[in-house]
Amino acid sequence: PSKKNPIAHGLELVATIIRLITQERPLLYLGIPSAILLTAGGAAAVYLIWLFNKTRYFSIPIAIIALGLTLLGTILATAALTFHALAIVLKRYRL
Repeated sequence: PSKKNPIAHGLELVATIIRLITQERPLLYLGIPSAILLTAGGAAAVYLIWLFNKTRYFSIPIAIIALGLTLLGTILATAALTFHALAIVLKRYRL
């Protein structure tokens, strides 16, 4: 049996995962999902335009999905680049 408190151990694991994501490999853990979300958002937007040109029907749900995926992908890409730049600065000054 473990000697650690399960809640404290769980919080320690979450903190380790967040550190791994934000400091050590932000482009891998945030950049790849952002690329996938941006691609899916672009595909939804292209489908929306195709559907409108074909039927003259503007689908609000597809537009919301396209905007949401694109916005989330952009936020993740910005966070990945920011965390990557911060990791480089921290390594340079050894903080």
